Amino acid sequence: MNTLHRPSIWALSWRSLWRDLRAGDLRLLIVAVALAVAALTAVGFFADRIKGGLQRDARQLLGGDAVVSSDNPPAAAFQQKARALGLSTAETVGFPTMGRATDAQGGASKLVALRRRAGRLSAAGPADGGPAARRGGADHA
Repeated sequence: MNTLHRPSIWALSWRSLWRDLRAGDLRLLIVAVALAVAALTAVGFFADRIKGGLQRDARQLLGGDAVVSSDNPPAAAFQQKARALGLSTAETVGFPTMGRATDAQGGASKLVALRRRAGRLSAAGPADGGPAARRGGADHA
């Protein structure tokens, strides 16, 4: 009786894996999978950071649902219609200007954006503009 030696499926698999690894085909597949995992991780991380930032700043972002911007003051009829619909309105005038620190703080000048809203002058941004803004004017011109 003639019996042939049949290698196991595991031996054939390991031999095939080793041959493909030496040929370079498998290395390309491993690099492609690693690159795909890195790209998905980066996109997921970026999306998570954006979501966290939006949740953190949601109150500021939702402060005004609609903004009407114009070089001229809005018509009185426009404001009356908005109030009739139950909307709150506020007029804001903004312009860029130069601000100067006091001499004790170095006296440096810097470009700033000022806003005037409801009779109040304040620095643009989250800060309230400091003591000069609360008094309604600037210490130095």
